[in-house]
This record gives sequence, C-alpha cells and structure tokens, in this order.
Amino acid sequence: MAEKVLSIEIGPHLTKVAECERKSAKVIYNAFYFETPEDTIENGIVKCNPQFQLRLEEGLKSKGMKTKKVIFVLQASNIGTKEEVMPQMKDAKIREYITTNAGTFFPTSGEGFQFTYRNNGKTDKDQMRAQLFAVPKNMIKAYEELAAFCKLTLVDIELVENGIAKAIREFYPLGIVASIDVESVCTYLTIVKNGEIMMQRMIPFGIDESLMAIKESNLIGEDMKFDEVFKYTTERTCFYKHFDEVEEDDSDYDYDYKSEGSSEESAGVEIKDTATEEVRFIIGNLSRFLDFYKSHNQEDEIDKIIVSGLAAYCKGFPDLLANELNQELIAADSTLVRDIANKSGVANAGIYLSTIFGAASAENKVYDKTGSKGDKKGESFGKSSLVRADDDFSLAKKVLIIAIILSALLIGAGTALYIIFGNKVTDLKSDIAKLQD
Repeated sequence: MAEKVLSIEIGPHLTKVAECERKSAKVIYNAFYFETPEDTIENGIVKCNPQFQLRLEEGLKSKGMKTKKVIFVLQASNIGTKEEVMPQMKDAKIREYITTNAGTFFPTSGEGFQFTYRNNGKTDKDQMRAQLFAVPKNMIKAYEELAAFCKLTLVDIELVENGIAKAIREFYPLGIVASIDVESVCTYLTIVKNGEIMMQRMIPFGIDESLMAIKESNLIGEDMKFDEVFKYTTERTCFYKHFDEVEEDDSDYDYDYKSEGSSEESAGVEIKDTATEEVRFIIGNLSRFLDFYKSHNQEDEIDKIIVSGLAAYCKGFPDLLANELNQELIAADSTLVRDIANKSGVANAGIYLSTIFGAASAENKVYDKTGSKGDKKGESFGKSSLVRADDDFSLAKKVLIIAIILSALLIGAGTALYIIFGNKVTDLKSDIAKLQD
C-alpha cells in the first residue's frame, strides 16, 4: 500500500502543503498554501514559530488532512552543488567517497555539512556523472525540530531540484525535454535527454521579487498579504509581453485598484512596469543557459520546454518568458499535471508540482534515519550517517576480519618454518655424527 505523506515546502513568503504519496508523482489527495509568517525562515534555516504551527494546523483541519508523516522539500540557494565524474560504485561507497574527498569537491573540509548525490547518468567511458550536494547540518536539524514542534513525524527531507529531475525522467524517458520551474526564491532549468540529465542550473531568484515589489508599491491595495498578491496576479495580467515594449492595448487588465493620485490606467501600467522589471535577471540567465547548452550540443534539438512553478500561474509571465527566450513553451497544466490523479479537485494543482515531485523522489539521502543515541527515528549527523545501514560489513568488521586472517597466515607460516627448520637441524646433527664416526 502506498505511503501517504504531507509534503511541505516553506518559502520566505509562501508555504505550500500537499497530501500525496511518497515515491509517487502520480497522485495528489489535497493541498493548500498560506502566507509564511515573519520570523519563520531565514537563509534557509526554519524556526519553531507558533504562528506557523497555528496556520499549518488550521489549513490541515480545514482540508481534512490527517496525515502526520511529513517530508520537507527544500528550496534554498545556500546548498552547495556541482557535478563530478567518478567511478561506478555502490551507493554506500559513493557517499563515503564524497565525504572523504569533500575538500576536493567543495571549499570546505566537510564539517557542518551533510553530503549527498544524484546519479545524472553515464559518460562515454561508462563513468558516473554525479550531482553532488552539500546541505548544512544546522538546516537539517532545524527541520527536524520544526517537525516535532508541529507534532509531525519527519520521514525525509528532499531538494526541489531532485524532484523535478526525477519527474521529467519518468514522464519523458525518450527525447530531449527541458523544464523551467520558477518558484518563490529559486528558478530551476533542467534538460533531460533519453532519461539522462544533461544540464541542471539553479538561479537564486524567483517570482517573489515581482510579487513583493507589487505588494510594497500598494498599487493593488494597502496592507495586502503575500498570498493575496499572488492570487491577484493569477487573475489579472501583471507582466508585459516583452521587456522593452509597452503594450498599446491594455484591455486585458482589470483596473480595480490604484495608488493615490493615479488614474486606473496609469496604475495598471505601473504594476506591469514593477513586476516585469523584477524578472529580468531570471529570464536573462535562463536565456544564457539555454544558449550554452545549444552551442555545446548542436546536434540536439530540444523537443519541448515545459514551464511550471508559482510563476507559471502569474498571468502574463509565461508569455513574457516565451517571447524573450524566443521559444514555444508548454504549460505544465497540459503535460505533467494532466497525468496526476487529483483526488479532491485541487485548483491550480500545478502550483504544488515541486512539492509533490519532492516527496516522490525522497530516498533518505539528505535525511538519513540511521539513528542517533539509540533512537532510530533520530538523525545521525556524524560520518556514520553517510554509510547505509544495510551495508554488508562496517569498516571495523572488515579490519577485524583482515586481522584474523593475517594472524592465521602468520601462525601457519611460523609453524611451517618451525617444522622445516626442525627437520634441517635433525639432518645436520645426523651428518655431524657420521663425520665423527
């Protein structure tokens, strides 16, 4: 029977909660989002905030979601990552290898970080292309404490980029498919060719920049909550179709609000000016990464580019993105979301794709439940946490067995030498006796 879990993705302004199945990206039972209370997360580190606990409990109760097992999906820009080529090895050996050579892969000795990896595929020489991740241990510990604070059982922690990569691989095992996922604080570009990850890049900016700019401008109302601003942008076009072209026809905009001293029409223009300017960096970097891939893979033609994430639901943004990239984009709603069983008819289910996919890819590589202080549910942050519990023999056992074998060989060799030399001595004494006679 499938394991039902809560998958929670906490951003600085918006928290997404989905009730789904672990290791399955094909079903969603229910979902909701709410404004993240202030002082809940800072630099990727969550805090045990009573207001967060209250809003989470209220949302779970209102949706009838009773699952207590939780997987936290991390969207953080302070997680180190890079691709390395290494020999093919078993999982436990790879993790031990990464930890041992951490100083070579990352500018750190390894203290204070949990290292994990994702298999991106093989090289032409049959070596593994491993995507390495260095996750701060205090970040993991903070999520463990938050789960306990919210009276939930933490079963795993996963990264947004891993969930996206696994989903694209499973949904599109053949061909070349690119995914652009624009979330709240990060944007992810993933290119998969015949099930292998050819490129994945993270841009440390998301749609929050535009939404916060609209919120702080008071152009759509004063003291608006962040989730209200997001909902507003899903209903009204707040982006131009091009960066450097002001549309002559703004008839698709509903001028419900205006700032003091502004006409309704000018307020609409100000909103588009504000929101559009904030995504220049994101789109510029996406364009650069796509151009880089194409220039190094000229024989490959990308079959389709799928756009997802919070920004995919902000009216006008997908058109702006498509025009500036000069690419035809396919909405996740007509591809990935179409194949997900929506048990409760969750509106705009694609908003929760990263949350669902994160739970689907969780394999206890970030959060290793090997146990600490005798508690199997705890987190062991030492080096032992990087070696799987089902490894055949621990290093200590191997050393002991080798020592026993060497001892046996030495004893056997000593005995053999004693017998050989004993016989030689006897023969020598016999020869001496004959000479004396």
